Amino acid sequence: MKFHELAIGQKFEFQGTAFVKSTPMIASALDTSTQKFMARSATVKPLDIMVASSSTNPSKLCVDVVNNAFEIFYASCQATLEEIHRELSAESFLLVKEKLKNERQIFLNSI
Repeated sequence: MKFHELAIGQKFEFQGTAFVKSTPMIASALDTSTQKFMARSATVKPLDIMVASSSTNPSKLCVDVVNNAFEIFYASCQATLEEIHRELSAESFLLVKEKLKNERQIFLNSI
């Protein structure tokens, strides 16, 4: 099976190590939580069978998978903010940065 065929949150083995697919291009090692960029074409061995969820049984998300995906998103937001900081006043930049930090914490507290 190819990496891109796995569902987010699905566990698999790659080169003798167990991973979980965190995002469409990133996997997290199950034992160390280190992240690895994965080629879509990488051949992997699924460790669990993902059953298609029906509309009456919504799937439950793994907190670790959601947290990893959110941290990647948050880092991207921070990088984008750093790129445009020259277009903002120093005061506005700090306000936006603090608001982003506070909203991140609210999200993390909710999961």
